[in-house]
Amino acid sequence: MTDTTVRPIAVEGEELDELLFDYPTPDEASRDELPRVFMHHNGDRWYGTILGYGTSYEEAHTHVPGGRPSQGERCSGCRWTDVTIMWAQPVEDEGEGLMKPIAPWQYVVIVRGRSVLPGESQRVRMTWTPDPAMVLDALRVPVPKRMRVTGRERSVAGPHEDALLDAALLDDGLADVAARFEREKAGAR
Repeated sequence: MTDTTVRPIAVEGEELDELLFDYPTPDEASRDELPRVFMHHNGDRWYGTILGYGTSYEEAHTHVPGGRPSQGERCSGCRWTDVTIMWAQPVEDEGEGLMKPIAPWQYVVIVRGRSVLPGESQRVRMTWTPDPAMVLDALRVPVPKRMRVTGRERSVAGPHEDALLDAALLDDGLADVAARFEREKAGAR
């Protein structure tokens, strides 16, 4: 495993977008061949490999480009979600560039709510867990109100599912979780 970065990449920055664009996909490398990256968010730092990625971004707009979507209109060219699943180890800086592990290797799910609209900011939600089953829980999002029966339904949306299925190709624990999820999804139809 090789390190690709010396200074940490910010989760909320465009540098992560550039990394994801060039990062090997599961069909290009095995888990052991993936480059290790150094990341940070809100004072936390970690080393890890990216197992899976998904996005709802689309280049096309549902309105005139340069304008804003109408109230209630969804435009994945203006607002979208990026989901990244990593195998990572939290570290702390001991000075002189030395990093000390402060927790064991585990999964981290990073969900970024993105926007290019003026006055809107990016939102980041992160979930750390050693349990692959909890990764699936971290990927579940509320079902749209118009489709709820009990008011508590949660599903795994497109980019979340894409990230899980990519990660399942590289990680045995997530492969089991993805297989259970696929059976669950097939049973719901």
